[in-house]
Amino acid sequence: MSLTVSAKDWDAYIRRLSALNETAAEKMRDFVKKNGFGDMNALIDYAYTLATKYGEGAATLAAAMYDAMAELSGKLFDPAIPAETASYQQVTKTVQGVAKVSQNPEEMGSAVGRLVKQAGADTTLRNALRDGAEFAWVPSGDTCAFCITLASRGWQRASKKAVKGGHAEHIHSNCDCTYAIRFDGKSGVAGYDPEKYLRMYEGAEGDTPREKINALRRENYAEHKEEINAQKRAAYAERKEREKGLTSGGGAGILQSSTEKVILELDDIRIGRGLGAARKTYDIEDLKTGERFDLYDGSRLEKVRVFAGKGVDVPYRNAWKYVRKHPETKEEDWQHVKAFGTIDYHGEPRRAEIHWSQCEKVGMDDMFIKEWLD
Repeated sequence: MSLTVSAKDWDAYIRRLSALNETAAEKMRDFVKKNGFGDMNALIDYAYTLATKYGEGAATLAAAMYDAMAELSGKLFDPAIPAETASYQQVTKTVQGVAKVSQNPEEMGSAVGRLVKQAGADTTLRNALRDGAEFAWVPSGDTCAFCITLASRGWQRASKKAVKGGHAEHIHSNCDCTYAIRFDGKSGVAGYDPEKYLRMYEGAEGDTPREKINALRRENYAEHKEEINAQKRAAYAERKEREKGLTSGGGAGILQSSTEKVILELDDIRIGRGLGAARKTYDIEDLKTGERFDLYDGSRLEKVRVFAGKGVDVPYRNAWKYVRKHPETKEEDWQHVKAFGTIDYHGEPRRAEIHWSQCEKVGMDDMFIKEWLD
């Protein structure tokens, strides 16, 4: 059974996805405007919390849309699996990369918004690869030249080429375009006309893809010249005003408290030595391989931070799972915690970012390796 997603339903989905990455971007911009670039660790921590919180929302929303499309198509698949959000290492690389090039809050906000959008796109393409579905890049709003090019490719069978390194490609800032999915080779999204975009691409000047994309960009600029220049003037005026405030004693680089408490720092956790009763055993799963490990004797869990749940203003969306597992607890008791530690990897020390859930009545639960750091 073929179907067409109505323009109304697709726009509602796009608005919800956009609201997540735009909210994350706005919060990051406000944080940078208030605190500056002086404390890089604070910037990274805040960006990581936003990318995790809103990225989980984007991945969950994309998974729900995927499941809905499968059901409407009459296909029976396992439920879509939400993609992992950006790791601490990925966020660090992103934040440091932006800060190296530009001390612009707008660009930092856009970069964090892109990390959020990535989680949704990864969810769609990874599940499509698993189930052998087709995908298409569907434009929305003022479509850039690059997105017109992607849209011109039409529906494509999901492949490892489209999910390089486990991530969907082509995700960029300030863009509401996203992936659509289908399972029957006939369904579609109302208003998406790949033939139209192909004509636009093929009609652009140039012989190579780069030349054609640049030609499309020139056409877009000519059509929206006044609007684009107005945006540039507004951004320039804002930057000059910000620089004026910093040079007149505005406190560049001084970290100020945020109105939203998103990180709770805890003490390092020492790991004992030996096999005696005093030595607690830690059961930590590598989610990619299913292997389980302990922490390395005499090491520490460092930079222990709560970023969702009790003690911070970010709700822990998965707390209900642990209440079901431990009925004596309440959702508001639980915390999502991360730290950096040294794993006993077959007798050798190996550094990793480790996550777990915890509450006072139960202690640590469900520890897993978010990312190996070597």
